Amino acid sequence: MYLALVSSHQEKCLNFPEVDVPEKDWHCLQKELKEAQEKLKEIKQRLEHLSSYRNHFGRYKEDLVKKLKFYQAKFGMGKEERVCYLQGFCPIYTISKVDKLATSQRWGLIIQEPDNLQEVPVLIKNPWWIDIISPVLKFMGTLPGYNEYDISFCFLLFFSLFFAMLIGDAGYGLIFLIFTFLAQRRWRKVEPKVFSLLYVLSISTIIWGAITGTWFGWEKIARLPFLNSLVIDKINSFVETNYSFMMYICFLIGGIHLTIAHTIIILRFINSLFVLSQAGWICILWGVFFIAKKLVLSSPLPKFAPLLLISGIILVTLFSTPQKGIFKGALISLSNLPLKIINSFSDIISYLRLFAVGYATVVVATTFNNLAVGVGFAGIGKGFIAALILFFGHCLNILLGLMAVIVHGLRLNML
Repeated sequence: MYLALVSSHQEKCLNFPEVDVPEKDWHCLQKELKEAQEKLKEIKQRLEHLSSYRNHFGRYKEDLVKKLKFYQAKFGMGKEERVCYLQGFCPIYTISKVDKLATSQRWGLIIQEPDNLQEVPVLIKNPWWIDIISPVLKFMGTLPGYNEYDISFCFLLFFSLFFAMLIGDAGYGLIFLIFTFLAQRRWRKVEPKVFSLLYVLSISTIIWGAITGTWFGWEKIARLPFLNSLVIDKINSFVETNYSFMMYICFLIGGIHLTIAHTIIILRFINSLFVLSQAGWICILWGVFFIAKKLVLSSPLPKFAPLLLISGIILVTLFSTPQKGIFKGALISLSNLPLKIINSFSDIISYLRLFAVGYATVVVATTFNNLAVGVGFAGIGKGFIAALILFFGHCLNILLGLMAVIVHGLRLNML
């Protein structure tokens, strides 16, 4: 219902939200809509006409790419008087092939170590079971430099664990597994390593969900004879007294994960005093680990925890910048050391998101299950509504879980 006030005084008004009169009347808007629809129809016809040339443009593009590569090679050649030459890089294990090719084509060939390692392109070659993580690393743009450590194996290991803990439901893992199998049969041209990774993530989720007793958020399913034998009581999702232990597991995973990261840096700089600062950070990390347990879980603080912190701080202070000398380097390190220690503490705490998100997944699934049971399955109408609640509820839960993997799972791997 609408009310209109007619008055000769502009300041008078009704105590209701005011609705402005549109600038254009209904007939004018109808005319504009009709014109827009006709224009849209013309655009669609034009697109259909242009799409008939799609294959021609594709072939033309391929031809241009070939010509581009040819001219890049041609004008990338060096020239000294009457001699033209090409310079490039090749992996060590292909040197024999390059040598044979040069001999057969009568090329002059010089093989030597590169002078500037910063200019050397990176070629990563992993076993197939590790290389399945490469699509994720390419998506993130996380590729190591020439002198850096390849984190593919560690990334695959922890990403699979984080994925399983964040989704946290064996039923959802089973859905992922079936979807992956059907998708592989449907899209055969997709890179096989993508499906291999999805199989690993699906199976990891099923295993984690099975040992935590989580199947579509129904506790009764986990009580079935065979499934019940798979459940580990200490991490059962439906036992509230286990929450402290689950948080401890998250802290422990964080400590191990970050320790591996510092160990990789130690291996990279093994012949430098900088290694001692990384050993110091490992000491600080585990000292902070015990402090986090004390503050969050009210666990007793071990007597050696302060010793870990103090020894770690000394090592970090003295050897973080060894090239500047011990005393000057110590002054530089002390300026930002407190903030870095706080960041180390927050890094450990941030692994709690594995428990928090995984637990939220269980709660959301259980809530929708209870809603469906509340509606009941007596009769076609109620059964249909209950089925809709279950379907949309679990679809929403899966979607939120996958978003959590992108936000949290990838983030934790980049700490």
